[in-house]
Amino acid sequence: MTLRQSIIDMVLATELSKHFEHVNKFISIVTKNNNSSNPDQDTCSGTGRATSGQNASVTHELKTLIKRVMIKVADVINPARKTPLCVEWARRISEEYFAQTDEEKRLGLPVVMPHFDRNTCSMPKSQMTFMDYFLTDMFE
Repeated sequence: MTLRQSIIDMVLATELSKHFEHVNKFISIVTKNNNSSNPDQDTCSGTGRATSGQNASVTHELKTLIKRVMIKVADVINPARKTPLCVEWARRISEEYFAQTDEEKRLGLPVVMPHFDRNTCSMPKSQMTFMDYFLTDMFE
């Protein structure tokens, strides 16, 4: 994979429509690895090389998945920041979504995120929903 392809893959990994797919695959691999009693059956190695019973494509797939999960964590970590910083960044992302909703309405397009209507959206409720829906399982 080229550097360009890796960057594109990491950007696409932050797409929330694929969130549960990436997280569930990662959890499955970690669980499988933790339950393995045979070192030759380990799912990944710290060396980045294929271990016994692995091939290079599986190792590459695991490294790609780990990178995706790392970028996802970085992308959604805002609620773990100190409160003033968390509130400011939540305000900024919400404003971006409000502007998108406003523009979609202005152009007569389907509204992708109707709950981000600046006249009706509750910021605290939207943040709690985000944490409950996306973060709880990811950080357990």
